Amino acid sequence: MQTSEYAAFDAVGLAELIRAGDITASELTETAI
Repeated sequence: MQTSEYAAFDAVGLAELIRAGDITASELTETAI
């Protein structure tokens, strides 16, 4: 996930991406850091 993609989602949207399997929690954490 790119930073620009991360910025386009709110917390609920990011959670939906994880639930759908589009990204992993680890990928999300790395992007947020």
